[in-house]
Amino acid sequence: ALLAEEYDLAASCLQDISADTLQAKGRHDLILRWLERLPHDVLERWPALRASHAVSLIFTRDHREVHSELAWLDTYCQTLENTQPPLKANEMTVLRSTHASLLCLVTGISDDTLRSRQLSAEWLRRWPDETIFMTGAISVTLSLSSQSTFEYERALRTAEEARIAFEKCGAFYGLAWVYLSSALAHLAMGAIDLAHEDLRRGCEEAAAKVGANSYAHTMLSLLLAEICYERNDLEGAREALRRGMIHVDVHGIVETSIAGYVTQARLHFLDGELDTALAVLKK
Repeated sequence: ALLAEEYDLAASCLQDISADTLQAKGRHDLILRWLERLPHDVLERWPALRASHAVSLIFTRDHREVHSELAWLDTYCQTLENTQPPLKANEMTVLRSTHASLLCLVTGISDDTLRSRQLSAEWLRRWPDETIFMTGAISVTLSLSSQSTFEYERALRTAEEARIAFEKCGAFYGLAWVYLSSALAHLAMGAIDLAHEDLRRGCEEAAAKVGANSYAHTMLSLLLAEICYERNDLEGAREALRRGMIHVDVHGIVETSIAGYVTQARLHFLDGELDTALAVLKK
């Protein structure tokens, strides 16, 4: 449809497959590539695709356009609220909850964790009947952001709630974030073996369900490399780092990037490559 320039048909197809592409596989690169080929006036008629566009920008760290997408969605909602006859209440609820969920996600992944914690807790209270996937996404966002206030038990509890939600809807990409948040909480609590088990299981599942070169698998591999290094498993650290560095600059959160680069520098240092280690740390 894109090749034939049948753009409305292409938009319809994209809307049908975007949920699986994002939720199960985390293929943000595909969504962005496809949406970039749609004319702007076509996207204006498909708010769900604008939301998918925002999600993919959030998770690939291109936040420059995210807030403009949020502003567009907010304006779109206000316009519909003043339209006669107005949208059905449930349709407006979906649009408003979508806008609020995107705000939770972008504040969390941008490391504005205190605000993300507040927004995520509020979202879960306000929209308890939203889709299973979105409930899982906001739960894992709350799990990650709760760690900034040292609420590690809450982080583990909400990570478990997210895991249950993601398993129900087959959101394998979302499950990777659950394993990541759980591992970070266990690390902060000094339970390095539990963190290692979280990441080992997460990497196995991600490789089996979404692929060894997926965003999900490489993100988990970066933190696994750091833990392997701390456990003096240098070969395990090298192997995990080899897998993890593929997407280090375009995906994940600041903790996974730091883990990757610091572990890489440490391994270079052990190999006597001091200049290379310093260059990695400067990067």
